[in-house]
Order: sequence, then structure tokens, then C-alpha cells
Amino acid sequence: MGSAQEWRRRMAGWYSSGVVRKDANVSHQSITRRGMCLFMKKHLCDSAEFQHVYRNGKRYDGVFITVFVLDNKLQQHRLGVTASKKALGKAVQRNRAKRLLRETFRGNEVSLQCLHKNYDWVLNAKAAVLSDKLRAPSLEFGRIVEKVGKQETLG
Repeated sequence: MGSAQEWRRRMAGWYSSGVVRKDANVSHQSITRRGMCLFMKKHLCDSAEFQHVYRNGKRYDGVFITVFVLDNKLQQHRLGVTASKKALGKAVQRNRAKRLLRETFRGNEVSLQCLHKNYDWVLNAKAAVLSDKLRAPSLEFGRIVEKVGKQETLG
């Protein structure tokens, strides 16, 4: 892995080459590449952050996904998505599963805003996520968000 200085140097090269552009109207740094916008503060970045959520968070199991949730004390929710080779197979299936789960999270943004706290969310894909379209995993994630909201009011 490279250092932070190497990363900054590489990102500066991307900016100057025109592959990536900064959005001036966003309050935090964002990178737009091939039409996808990744907000630097809205996702879990390294293994240590994932492990912290796994160890200290609450686990919710479903048919399509397993969700780990941990209160993060930040101004927004953060997302981490995993899709293992053991559960899903080749890279094409893993990438499709990760896209579906990111869209599931984005599609449930309204219900996430109803929560009183902000959380770190780690979504682990299961093999069943590939057998269905977006609707079923989205409904399952919505039910998990409701459970988290009920836990907020109780505890």
C-alpha cells in the first residue's frame, strides 16, 4: 500500500489529466470519474474501519444481506460493502452484488434520514442477492433500518 503522499500525488495527476474533476459546489472533497461520484467521507475506507464495525457493531442477518451497524458520531451515515469470493464467485458477480447493495443503500436514503443518529453500515452480500433484482434486497434493507430505528427508541 502507498502512503498518503503517494495517494495525493496520484490524485493530483488524475485531476490534471482531465480524467477526474472536482465539484466546486460540494462542501467536502468529491471525485467524479466516469460519471460516478464518490464522496470521500461517505464510505468506510480501510480494513481497520471495517473491523471496528464488525467487532463493535450490531449484526442483522437477512436472506440477501448481512448488515453490521455501529453508531459513528459523525454528520452522515457511512457505507462499506463487501462481497466475498466464497459466497459469490467470480469478479463479475461480486461487482454486480456490490453495485446492487450500493443502490439499495442509496434508494433507502429517506428512511436513513429518519434515524436520530448516524451510523457506519457494512453490507455483506449473500449469494441470493444475485438471483433477484434490486427490489427484494432493498425491502430487506428497509426492514433492517426500521429495526435500527426501533432500537434507537428503546435504548
